[in-house]
Amino acid sequence: MEPNSSEKNAFNPTIQRLKRQPPQKMFGISSPTDSIMSPCSQKIQANHMHGMKSMKPLSLTDKFKKAQKEKAALEKENLNESDFK
Repeated sequence: MEPNSSEKNAFNPTIQRLKRQPPQKMFGISSPTDSIMSPCSQKIQANHMHGMKSMKPLSLTDKFKKAQKEKAALEKENLNESDFK
């Protein structure tokens, strides 16, 4: 006895994943009203964006460069101190 197509799909992980996704994400369908925000949401978004404008991006490369400079300065001091002993 061969399973029918619905039984085959029940064990297919791709089909199961697609069933869990909402139709908008699955097919790229959007409503014209999706981008409309309430006045309260607009105010919250504006405050969030205003705060984001003043923030500086964090970069690890700047921290690494600073740490290397400090390490080099300490090593230089240690070499200079050992010359006088």
